[in-house]
Amino acid sequence: MNYVQVYNIVNAANRQMWGADAISVNNLAGLISLGDLVYSTDSNKDGFLGTLVDRINQTLFRTLDNRVQFPSFIRDEIEYGAILQKVNIDVMPAQSAQWARIGENDFTPNQFKIDKPSVKVMYFGDPRLCWEFDLTVPDTLYKTAFTSESKMAALISGLMSAMDKSLTESINSMNNAALCNLIAEKFKRNHNIVHVVTEFNRETGGNVTSANCRYNEAFNRYFSMRLDNYIQYMAESSVLYNEGIGGEDQLRATQRDNMHCLISADVAGAMKFNLYNDFNYDFVKLPMYDEYVSLQGSGTTAHNYVDDTTINVIPSSEKDEETPTAVNESYIAAVLCDREAIFTTWRDMFTATDRNNRNRYTNFTAGCGLAWGNDLSENCVIFQFD
Repeated sequence: MNYVQVYNIVNAANRQMWGADAISVNNLAGLISLGDLVYSTDSNKDGFLGTLVDRINQTLFRTLDNRVQFPSFIRDEIEYGAILQKVNIDVMPAQSAQWARIGENDFTPNQFKIDKPSVKVMYFGDPRLCWEFDLTVPDTLYKTAFTSESKMAALISGLMSAMDKSLTESINSMNNAALCNLIAEKFKRNHNIVHVVTEFNRETGGNVTSANCRYNEAFNRYFSMRLDNYIQYMAESSVLYNEGIGGEDQLRATQRDNMHCLISADVAGAMKFNLYNDFNYDFVKLPMYDEYVSLQGSGTTAHNYVDDTTINVIPSSEKDEETPTAVNESYIAAVLCDREAIFTTWRDMFTATDRNNRNRYTNFTAGCGLAWGNDLSENCVIFQFD
């Protein structure tokens, strides 16, 4: 298994999210698993389909999530093993109804005909990203700063809390990095990018721009309508909103309760201000959604609409390029995607102590190992205000 030390990436991502550094290129090449269609060797494939790999620790069965059947196999995080195997079971093509052909001259029954299902398999989990936080607490050197044991204990408790908060903050930043990678992969392929300002101006004769569109009430109504349109589109069985598997179309359907609806806080705030005091609130309100305050960073002065909606990353798929190319895009207003399009594939969290009795101090460590996956064969649409 490939372990990659990413403490420097975590620190850089944190500083951009906190506003300590300006948004700069985050190199995510090779850090987010995109799923390998073909495993490295055929020697351990199953004998019937020739696609399933033996001895996989965890398997997710992914069938079409149509309106009758909601997802029945729930992915969770792997602690043991190395790989998440994702089995995509395709819908079956209709065939000639043999019972209706009885009596035809060329009819020959074949009771024992074998029909293999169409199965595509992807593998997630490599590399594993790891980092840790370390803290030394001496037995006596803090004592002169406090007047009682309880007050010194409060400091120690605060230090432990700070370590825990640091771990949480780093995971949040890397979650954002995985989201930014998914967006970058879609822009790299120019696949399912909805250019909302261009659409609005073309269809309505408007003249709004990326910079001022949020203040236009008609534009906000239009954007709300387009979000609702795509939520309905993606709920129907279609090959249009994903990139397929291995060059082949993949039929998907994403019901609303299995969909991430992520909207820029700057955009959501503008829509609330412009639309929600109207008498027709029910017709313009946003669907259930989560807000992202910023995707990659806030800028170094104060949160602002442009920086909050900007990504500047080298996507994971650039790992084998001699000169990796960054994707730099702004005004990313919203993301609609299946919950399986972005996920953690492996998680290992630990805390440990190491006591040095001779020198009278204790070392504390909080460690983190995570692997993220972006599945481009799942439905995903990006809304950009340009």
